[in-house]
Formats: sequence, structure tokens, C-alpha cells
Amino acid sequence: MTTQAPPRLFRADVVHLKQGQDDDHKVGMVSRCYLDEADADPNSFAKTGLDRQLKEGEYGVLWYPCGKRQIISATDLDLVDRVFAVGSTCKRSLADASSGVVTATTNTLKLQHLFSREEVADNVPAGDVVKSNHLNHGDLVIADDWIGEVDGVVEEALVGNPDNDRLVRVCEMGGRLLLGRIPKEHMAEDQIGVNLVQLGIREASIVDIKQTVIYVNWLALNQKLTPEEQAKRPKPPALWTDYSKLTLVKAFSERNHEVGDRVAFRTQALKDKYGAKITYHGRQCHPVDVMLIVGTKTELDVLWQDGSRTKEQASDMIPHVNLDEHESWPGDWVYWKSDEHGSVPRVVQSMNPLERTAELRTPLSEPAEIELVPSLEIDVQGADHSVFSLHRGDSVMISERPTGWAGPFLTTVGDPRPDYDDLKMHDDLMNAEMNIVAIQGHVDKKTKPGSEATEIDWYGTVEELLLDGTCRVRLPCGKKVVEKLDKLQILSDSGFGMHEHAVMDDDPWNMDPEADYDDDMLDDEYDDEYDDDEDAMWVDQNGEMVANGRDDWEDMSEGAPEVAEIHVDEPEAEKEQDSAPAADAKETAQKAMEAIVPSSASTAPEEPSAPTELATASSDSDWNQFAVLESAPTSHAFYSKPLATQPGAAFFKRLQKEMKVLQSSLPETILVRAYEDRSDLLRVLIIGSEGTPYENAPFLLDFQLTSDFPNSPPVAHFHSWTNGHGRVSPNLYEDGKVCLSVLGTWSGVAEENWTPNKSSLLQVFVSIQALVLVREPYFTEPAYEKLKGKEESKLNSKLYNEKAYILSRGFVKRALDDRPQGFERELELFYFDSGNLGKVVERAEGLLATSGAGGSAGGEEDAEQAVQGLTKGGGIMLGRTVKALRGMLDARPSKA
Repeated sequence: MTTQAPPRLFRADVVHLKQGQDDDHKVGMVSRCYLDEADADPNSFAKTGLDRQLKEGEYGVLWYPCGKRQIISATDLDLVDRVFAVGSTCKRSLADASSGVVTATTNTLKLQHLFSREEVADNVPAGDVVKSNHLNHGDLVIADDWIGEVDGVVEEALVGNPDNDRLVRVCEMGGRLLLGRIPKEHMAEDQIGVNLVQLGIREASIVDIKQTVIYVNWLALNQKLTPEEQAKRPKPPALWTDYSKLTLVKAFSERNHEVGDRVAFRTQALKDKYGAKITYHGRQCHPVDVMLIVGTKTELDVLWQDGSRTKEQASDMIPHVNLDEHESWPGDWVYWKSDEHGSVPRVVQSMNPLERTAELRTPLSEPAEIELVPSLEIDVQGADHSVFSLHRGDSVMISERPTGWAGPFLTTVGDPRPDYDDLKMHDDLMNAEMNIVAIQGHVDKKTKPGSEATEIDWYGTVEELLLDGTCRVRLPCGKKVVEKLDKLQILSDSGFGMHEHAVMDDDPWNMDPEADYDDDMLDDEYDDEYDDDEDAMWVDQNGEMVANGRDDWEDMSEGAPEVAEIHVDEPEAEKEQDSAPAADAKETAQKAMEAIVPSSASTAPEEPSAPTELATASSDSDWNQFAVLESAPTSHAFYSKPLATQPGAAFFKRLQKEMKVLQSSLPETILVRAYEDRSDLLRVLIIGSEGTPYENAPFLLDFQLTSDFPNSPPVAHFHSWTNGHGRVSPNLYEDGKVCLSVLGTWSGVAEENWTPNKSSLLQVFVSIQALVLVREPYFTEPAYEKLKGKEESKLNSKLYNEKAYILSRGFVKRALDDRPQGFERELELFYFDSGNLGKVVERAEGLLATSGAGGSAGGEEDAEQAVQGLTKGGGIMLGRTVKALRGMLDARPSKA
């Protein structure tokens, strides 16, 4: 009998105990995952207790309704539900190639009363309830043709004692209060707890919360108005106490409900339907009808890459987080980049991830013009992903006239940066609370719901991306309209809302009112800047001031080979002396270059021997691994960036030693060029090693030594010849960045960083070949290194190898079409005289011959090859490059 493997869990997963489930541990929410902490610094965790680092297979779980945290093994848990939002991507299993995007969610909830714990017998559709806090930070509201974002909230809370005979009113700014029992840590240590204890209240619960004052950052004006009409619409006031003139069009309270949320039924009829009970608090019997969610069940509408649509249980789906950079779904706008067409916008109709092909449609074409293309030629993000195309759930402004942008790039409207500072907002909010609300009383005039705002046709939320390139937008009233992208602008807000579980392990307010919390769950800090104002904000239920009261609550919602060290015979880092005169530096520089570049009167040093494989083709030592040329090429990435300050003597002394090492110790497939007129510049050509997807491909990098060298590492630039088709390696960016610890561009372990007295240029060059251009480059991405050997990463690694191989064949073509200065003869020698171009072409043609046939190229040698077969799309793309390389090869007369 086989033992079933424990489930792979993710943050916010809903779980049950396999054994020991009781009224205090009805349901749990995963708050920590061991895989998320695998690469973290162990010193950032506590040594013991609930804040220690998780071991493999362990998870941190927050249990409801008791509110206790626990570290527990996955073998003791059952997955019962999983949280997905509209726009989330998912798979049926980690090993699947195909993925889907969530287009809608349907939830049913299990509820119990927040204080009495009495359960509602029936499961409740999520649409029948709303979160208990009516207005929240991040909500979008409309007034007088302006749309704005709630930026500040003042809340009044009623705090009751266990005897249920007393209520105290307290004010808090920030919109961070939660209904339920106040944790004992706050009662014992916080100022609010001290004040309550002084009033004789040693245990307390928040039984009611009202948002009395809000501050709105107005973002944008109705884009359907004419310029003349817009000029007559001044920006509304930022401060509001009467909300009746505001329309709530996008609310946190309406978002998906999750375990631990506090909710209330929308209507009295629904309360009666489900038999919801009410508890009463204080002498005035204040009613509380708030429910705690203690269970969820979620069904998803999923759009798959092949265009099919299904309904799935969320617990049966796996979050798809390791996306391929060419991955897309039907309706997405992309750029199709090819040598033949250049870069043209298209709309995805379907994708076949196993074959790496995509059907693309010319936007708005009728009849539809559809082409089958390699998905590797698709750019799904563009230069600025934030304004590239649209995504389900985006907030958009609808214009009457075309904006001039037809897609896939859209303009944005609105500035999330307010025209006031936090200090002014704080003062305005607290003054309004004291001088308006405290004197006149809270005016309980709620916002107009967006569902009733039939007049608002200029703002909406993207509901679906359609196959012709248009999109379906849902207006606040629920009406759906189809719009072209050239009439839409993305509303630029600060990021909509924040869920109560944003930091679940440090969020004890998401707990049962009867919970008795652990002492280590909170770490509170206070801001005493406004103590004088806040002292006035405590009143009892009769309106009398409570002495020394203050609101001071913390926010509760809130496998490559190693490269040996290569020493340059320096006992310690050489510090440049500020007192060294410039003349001495110049003299040292001249001597250094003379030592590196022999003069005509001197005896030339023995040339480095040619690589063994090139010996027969190079009888006159044409294969120069290291050479100093007279002048740097203008194509050098740092040619136009001379050093701001003249290097000192230490720079040239170290440079001389580095050059001597390079003259004698370079591997045979790394070539280096230095320059007499620019001692700060180097150019390096690295040939990819056999047994990797980069085999026999050239990689060109430019380096600049800073004036502070060797105390600072060299600066690198990679010449990416991918033509916009993505990175050839996770560490080599299309913009030229080289991500490597020894260069200081990645925060790796200390032993891998640049050390002046141990690191060297040779180490840098060898590291790129040995640690970047490796057999399985997918795992050189830091986030994926921990997945090596796991089932979920095998397919992604295989596909990445194919991509790296195809793109690097293009590097061969690019280097031979436009040979980098300084390496012209070496490229001729390597690819033509030594027959390596023939090897490249024959190997690629062998793969193409088996592409789509279900086999792999190479026969018995397959196991030694990094790429053992091609997808259909990969074959199409590689075929174009190989055809050009074959033409180059055939154009050369064969040697007898």
C-alpha cells in the first residue's frame, strides 16, 4: 500500500486538522510556508518558538476561532480550500504544461456569530454578506465627476467589558480596528490597555466600529466631459464627514471573503432567512450582528491556454507562480517579434505550451486574420508592464473620443501621489473628529452604492479580454459594455485595498473574541507625536471625557561547479592614496602598459599556445586568447563613459598583475582584449561549453574598471543578441545587466562577493562561463534554485534549455554577420577553419529532423546533450536561424 504524499500548501490556503479538530480549531489558514523561507538568513528568525525558521515540510497555521498559531507538518493537515483572485493563474498539477487564468470566483461561507459562536446552519453565498467595515483605506469613490481613493480614515470604536455593563468610546486614525476581543498583550502593555485598566476594565472587546471621517485623494476627472466641461469641475474637498454625496464604486468590503473576515448580512431579510442571532452589549444593549467566517468553499471559472473554459474547485487547483516569460492566455495583447515582420501587436487566440506555438490575431481584423507562430517570439510584457495591455480586474476610465493609443500600450490617468502631506491629513482628520463629530455627533449618512449609480458610464472594471482585441468592462451599476482599447485609460491608484490577512502571523485581530493569545504574537511600536490631540479622543457612552485616554493602537492588519579563488599575490587590498600626485600615477600607468604591451625594441613574449582542438588549423598562433589593442572600439558599451577621476597608482599596479594572470591563465574558450588608449576598458568573448545549451555559441561582454579598482568590482555589460525574445540566461539581461555576486549585482553569500585581495578579473570571466552558462540555466534564477530536482521544475527547466539553445544559435549568426572588433580572426578560426560552424549546423539539423516526431536527436549521445528534442514552435524558430547558418557554411569552399 502506497502512502499518499502530503499536500503542497501555499500562503492563505484553508486547512483542517486530520485529527484533533475541535470547536477552537475548526479551520486554519496557512500563514507561513517552508519553501518561502528556505533561502532566508537563519539569523533573521528566533531560535525557538513560533517564530523560528520552518523546516522542510512544515507550515505556520493560524487557527480559528481560537486565534492560536501553530507550526505543524503537512502530513497532519487536509487542504479544504484555496484562495484565488480574478486574474490569478493556476494549474491542475505542478507538472502540467498547460495553465489557466481565473476569470471569476464563486464562494460559499460557513459563519458563526463573532461573540456567541453560534453557527449559522446553512452555507451562505458570499454575495449575501459584506465586510463589517463599510469604508476602508483604498476604496474608490466618486463625487461631482471626480474619482478618488480613500487615503485616510478615522474610526470610532465601542469597547465593552466582560460583564457587559459598560461601553467606552475610543477613536483611532488609520482604519485598522477589528471587531472582537482585544489581545491580552494590549491590555497589559499598550497605553490603551493601561487606560482601560485604570477604568477598571481588565478584559475588553471591540463591539462596534464606525468610520466617522475620511480623507480622499482625488485622482482623475470624468474623461467623457469636454475640456470646457472639465474646467467647470473643481476638485472636491479632501475631508468628508457626510458621505451621502459620495458614490462607492470599488470597495474592499465587497471583495472576496476569506476565513477570519468579519462580515454582516446585507439586509434584514437575509438575517431572518439564515436565522442570524444578535448579541447585546453595555447598559444600552448595543446590538451586534457581526459574523466570523470559519469556513469557505470556492469554485473557479478558468480560461485555459487552449481557449477552453471549465469550472473547477479551488482546492483542486495549484497556484501557477513560476510563469514562463512568453506565457499568455486567450485575449491577451502581445507583440509578435520576428526578423520578417519586426515587432507588431497581436491578440492571443490560443496557446499550446507543449508545442510552444500560439495562434495570434491581427487586432480588430474582420474576417479574423490568424497566424500560427512560435511562442518564443511573443513579448507578453513590453517595455513597461504596468501600462502594457489590460488585465482582468483593472480599473479603467472610458473616454468619449479615442485617446490616440490603439494598444497594446495604454496611457494612465490620475496621480496616486496626493497634493497634501501626511501631516496635514492627520491634522485635518483629527480636527474634524474633535470639532465636528465630537460636537455635532456622527452623521450616519452612508455612501450611495455603485449598484444604484446608473449615470456613471465613464468608469469601470475590466471583466474580460475578448478575442478580437476589445474588452468587456463592468460599470458600477452592473451594466457591461464592450470597448476598444483606444477609448480606455488605466486609472492609476496606489494599489487597491489590503486584505486583513496581509501579515497573518502578526495579525491577532483576525481572531476569535474569546482567544487567549500567546505573548510573542505582537511587537508593538507607538507614535507619540500627536499625544495631546489624541488624549481628547476618549469618551464614555454618555459623551463624558475619560481622563488620560489615548488612541495608540498598533496596526493589526497590517548546482553549478564552484570557481576557486584566483589570487593575484596581494596580501591585502591596495588602497588608493589621496596624496599620490597625478604625475606619479601617469608614470605608473606608462610603466604598467609597457609591461603589458611589448615595445618594438623589446623581445616579444612567447605567444599563448592555441587550444588543442585548434592546433591543426592554427599553425601561426592566430588564436590569441589575450591581446592589447591600440584603441578601444566605439561599439564598446563604456566607450562614451570615461572615468570621472584619474585612477591612482594602486589601480595601475593591480592592473599590471591582472594582465599578467590573463596572459597565462585564461581557459582556451575565453578571449580577452585590453586597450592602450583606455586602460579602464576590457572586452571578453566567451564560447559556451559542450554539454550545455550554450555549446559553441559566442557571448560578448564589455567591462569597465572604476577608478576605485580593485576595491570595487568591475562593471559589466552583456551584449544581448536575442532581438527582444527574452533573456538567454536568467543572469544575463536584455538591457546588458549581468547578475553575479562577484560583480556586486546580486546579494549572494559573502564568500562569493568581490574581495579586493582575493577576487580577480580572471575569476569574474571564469565565473560567467562556469556559473552562468551552465547545463541547467533555469536553476541559476535564485528563486528557482531550491526547486532543482523537484517534479514541478522539470518541464520548465527542459523548456528553458530549449529556449537558451535556440537563442544562442542566433548569437552564432549575429557574431558572424557583424563580427565584434578585436575577435574577427578568432571567430573565423573557430567557426570555419576548425569546423565548429559545421558542428553547430549539423547538431541543429539533427534536432529539427526529429522535431514533432516524439523522439530526440543524437541517438546514444542524447543523455550527454542539454537539449534532446524540440517543440514545434521551437523548431520553427530554430529552423530560420539554421537556414541562414547553412547558407554561410555552404558559401565557403570546402578545404581539401
